[in-house]
Amino acid sequence: SQRLPITMAVVNRALTGPININNDHSDSMGARDSGWIQIYAESNQEVYDNYIQAMPISETIRLPIMICQDGFITSHGVSNIELIEDEKVKAFVVLKPGYEPNEETWLKLMAYCKKHIARYAMPYNIEFRDDLPKTLVGKVAYRVLEEEELAKIANQTEEERAAADPFIVNKDKIDAKVKELEAEEDGEK
Repeated sequence: SQRLPITMAVVNRALTGPININNDHSDSMGARDSGWIQIYAESNQEVYDNYIQAMPISETIRLPIMICQDGFITSHGVSNIELIEDEKVKAFVVLKPGYEPNEETWLKLMAYCKKHIARYAMPYNIEFRDDLPKTLVGKVAYRVLEEEELAKIANQTEEERAAADPFIVNKDKIDAKVKELEAEEDGEK
């Protein structure tokens, strides 16, 4: 791997020939040890959600990522998915022991994101949590997070949402923190 931040869609199919529409992971498993991170999705919503996560992950760690979905089952199936507006992407952060969930930590994280993450993947806000909801197999339960957010938004008026917009309210503070972090990095060099 040349450590390129590539995100690739892989629609898994069986490799037997001449033509096979059966679902199988033998095509992506053939690339298992090639240096690509592989994320598997079982629904179209998971494919979409994984792409949102894959792009900043790939850019941050400079490794290519495959988003793998079941060939013919999800790739040719029709299902509704919930699209996220670009400005509504939110990061949920569980801090390590010793870090406080305060404005300074929030500003440092937002400044880091603004400096190191592409604009399309920049989180709109960061919410500190004690823990994240989990599925039965231990994955983050994204649907629970989405339902919680939708419930919060439903209970707010348009004026309350605009007034509470942390990115707009704190834009100057975030820009100042980016400059401060850049100055610290220059001082370390």
